[in-house]
Amino acid sequence: MLVVAGRPVAAQPAPAAPPAATARPANAAAMFEFLLARRAEASDDAKAAEAAFTRAVALDPTAAELHAELAGFYARQNRAADAVAAADKALALDESSEEGHRILGLVNAAWADGVVDGPAGGSEDTWRAEAITHLQTVQNSPAMATDLGLQLTLARQLLGADRAADAVPLLERIVSQTGPAGEPVSMLAEALRTLGQLERATTVLEQAAAANPRYFMALGDILERQSKFEEAADAFDRGAKGLRTPGRELRLRRVNALLGIPDGKGADRAVAALTEYLAATPKDAAAHYLLARAHLQRDDTAAAVKAGQQALAIEPRHLPTLTLLAAHYRDRYDYAAVAALLAPIATSAAGRNESPGDVVRLLAELGGARQQLGDAAGAAAAFEKARALMPDSAPLATALAQ
Repeated sequence: MLVVAGRPVAAQPAPAAPPAATARPANAAAMFEFLLARRAEASDDAKAAEAAFTRAVALDPTAAELHAELAGFYARQNRAADAVAAADKALALDESSEEGHRILGLVNAAWADGVVDGPAGGSEDTWRAEAITHLQTVQNSPAMATDLGLQLTLARQLLGADRAADAVPLLERIVSQTGPAGEPVSMLAEALRTLGQLERATTVLEQAAAANPRYFMALGDILERQSKFEEAADAFDRGAKGLRTPGRELRLRRVNALLGIPDGKGADRAVAALTEYLAATPKDAAAHYLLARAHLQRDDTAAAVKAGQQALAIEPRHLPTLTLLAAHYRDRYDYAAVAALLAPIATSAAGRNESPGDVVRLLAELGGARQQLGDAAGAAAAFEKARALMPDSAPLATALAQ
């Protein structure tokens, strides 16, 4: 069965009755074969169903609705190319065929989202544009009004095409019917965030989190984007308390939000939370790094350095910790400590998930420290390695020349 973002193309079971009659007289023989096809499909006899659909179309080849129904059958059998060909034939006979537009919209959406491989020569953008065109054509039809999955597919394609403003009204209608939970809420909040309407997005997520604690993560994230760190920390905390197994991310995100509160007013709570967390999970380098940050906010430099060293004992190339400690030593004009701390960066292999920009900044820090220590050769070696990662950097070229 062809699916679009986890949903079957056939949003509802195949109806037992034929489509509504058109102004053209119905072909009784074709209708009989159509009913046989539906019966066979309902019995999971795809071969017999296809044969009956084919006979129906042959008996009444100018009936657009029969071609459209055949397209729907092919889509349900995950035969996208055949579905498109039949739907195109339906639209050639009747450009207003709702089922033809629906099938073409869903198949193109599946190609655009990578749910199934699209035909050669197409692209994500062209398939998405086709999906939007066909789905918008039937947007006000009764079939779409009663199919929230179809509406959600259109909204998803609009968001994928950077048309959040068009997606918001549609998503608001869906959420009004489904309630403040589920994928439509997440999509609506993301659309509002994309448009810069953070207050509206916050309201949406607050309502969703009240119904389902898993939305506290997204709520905390959007509050952080507004620099509302106290509120963000509270959201992460409520999420952790509301879930049976809150997991690592919620707990550490709460700590990170606490450390964003101005003037270090969240540092004591961060230390308390991390001390409790590390008692159960002592090998978490990121948690030790956050603890180092918290201690620095409390002006407890000895505890900060100890926490940073514990992070590096677990993960020697933990770049956030290296950056934090290097800045701490530099601010104290302890260039020998900076050079000793960062020397392994110049000789060890980079990690797979490391940002080249972060590595370059640390190498530049190492080069600067060696310059201050009068080690021109060592400084040049650090700058050379940094420049190999970022060859077009003018500041690195200047530092190397000096």
